[in-house]
Amino acid sequence: MYGILFRPKIGSIQFYTMFIGVNLTFFPQHFLGLNGIPRRYSDYPDFFSFWNQVSSLGSCISTVSVLLFVWIVWEGLIGCRVSLGRVFYSSNLEWINFYPVEEHTFGQFSVLYKDFFAFLNEFYISRQNIF
Repeated sequence: MYGILFRPKIGSIQFYTMFIGVNLTFFPQHFLGLNGIPRRYSDYPDFFSFWNQVSSLGSCISTVSVLLFVWIVWEGLIGCRVSLGRVFYSSNLEWINFYPVEEHTFGQFSVLYKDFFAFLNEFYISRQNIF
C-alpha cells in the first residue's frame, strides 16, 4: 500500500506464531467454561491449573508475536526497500485508473462481465447477427 517491502519469511513466521498463540490462549477457555469456571477468575482450582498454564503460555506467545510484528514494521520502514513497480497486477476497471479518479474519465458507461465465457457468448451472437 505504501510501496515498502517487508520480508515475507519473517512475516510468515509472525503470522503462524500469532495464530498459535491466540489459539493457545482462547481455546482452553472453552474447556474451562464447559466445566463451569466463570470468566475473569484470577485464581483457578488446582484441577484446572493445566488449562490455565496453557492459556498463559499462549498469551506469552501472542505477546512475542506482537513484538515481532512491531519489529517487522520498524525494520521495513528503516530498511527503505522500496518496491520497483506495482505489486498488485489486475485488469479490473477500478484498478486501471489513478486514485482519486478524475472527473469525466469515461465518456460512456463501461460494460463489465462477471464471466468471461458469457462475454464470448454474447460477442459470438452479436457477430452472427452482423452477417
